[in-house]
Amino acid sequence: MISNFALSLSFDGIELLHRVPRGWRRVGHVDVASETLDDDLAALREKAEQIAPDGLRTKLIIPLDQIKYTAIDSTMTTDADIHAKLEGATPYALDELVIDCERFGGRTHIAAVARDTLNEAEAFAAGHGFQPIAFVAVP
Repeated sequence: MISNFALSLSFDGIELLHRVPRGWRRVGHVDVASETLDDDLAALREKAEQIAPDGLRTKLIIPLDQIKYTAIDSTMTTDADIHAKLEGATPYALDELVIDCERFGGRTHIAAVARDTLNEAEAFAAGHGFQPIAFVAVP
């Protein structure tokens, strides 16, 4: 399923983007410190619903400061190698992390994020009607 919106989450604010033929167009921004946060998010969702009356399918952009990036200088790595690299590198136990990796350029590139972070982001977006379907980051 292809998303038609992206919700960028950060402690500075929440930005909604709409997929257009040549990339993404900004729909709006909400300040997380707003005293009317719920109303502001409802207005942002309503704008999105006017753009795409067939429904929202939103990818959630996780803030970079919530993701641990690291690498191993080899593409011949196992899950055990990746786990060893992450052990103690975050305040979370390995079973509390969601881990992704890619092997290219002679290295294994690793990204790890707390499962709680993803659950909170999904619950927040769903609770405000943004219909989350995927998580992404912009490293």
